[in-house]
Amino acid sequence: MLINFPNTPSTNDTYTVGDTTYIFDGVKWVARGLASGDLAVSISDTAPTPTVGSLWWDSTEGNLYIYYEDEDSTQWVPATSAVVGPEGPEGPPGPQGPEGEDGEPGALGPEGPPGPEGPQGEDGTDGVGIPIGGSQGDVLIKSSADDYDTEWSSNVSGGTGTNSDFATTGRAIAMAIVFG
Repeated sequence: MLINFPNTPSTNDTYTVGDTTYIFDGVKWVARGLASGDLAVSISDTAPTPTVGSLWWDSTEGNLYIYYEDEDSTQWVPATSAVVGPEGPEGPPGPQGPEGEDGEPGALGPEGPPGPEGPQGEDGTDGVGIPIGGSQGDVLIKSSADDYDTEWSSNVSGGTGTNSDFATTGRAIAMAIVFG
């Protein structure tokens, strides 16, 4: 019910609507029982016992209601039009954020399978071995205490200990006679 208050009230004028009497405090109409400038609001999750003009803050919904009387009923109605509606659709994604810092290195993974066989390499340089040369009946003898210092010698007698080269130089026979 819309209340039609007098247009030019004086301070302390009264106006009664239904069971409620209003007093003009010089600025606004106030329901009797409330001090000028004070407005009591009940705060709870259930509606209190009302009188016309009572305010109730529904602490569950977060809405303010006023107890209102119209021509054929009295009821709690929203005091503002800011009643929360249903949730709207999801908005579009926001912009890409800045790149974060690098994380710690992860654990070492398992060993992978062997790779394919590679191509054959080029021939290398000849290594140390039996020197080339020598003739049929020659033997390879050590020329000094240095590794791989050998030479072919034909000045060797067979098994009698008369090898003049061995007897005079102290060189040892490194191999048996080469058979040709």
